[in-house]
Amino acid sequence: MTAERPEVSPQGLYTQAEAARRLGVDRHTLARWEKSLRLVPYDCDGHFKRYRGSDIVSAWKGRR
Repeated sequence: MTAERPEVSPQGLYTQAEAARRLGVDRHTLARWEKSLRLVPYDCDGHFKRYRGSDIVSAWKGRR
């Protein structure tokens, strides 16, 4: 996990790969976070997961 706050727009939508990169974690970590409801995806079209920037920052803040 990155020590610096992820640079994301609060209203922006980010792919799983982009969210993982911004957070400095593996995409499999995001899958574990989804199961524990630490990070909930926003489903744009039913096929691809997207994460809101505000949710990415919230997950980062809860890293402790």
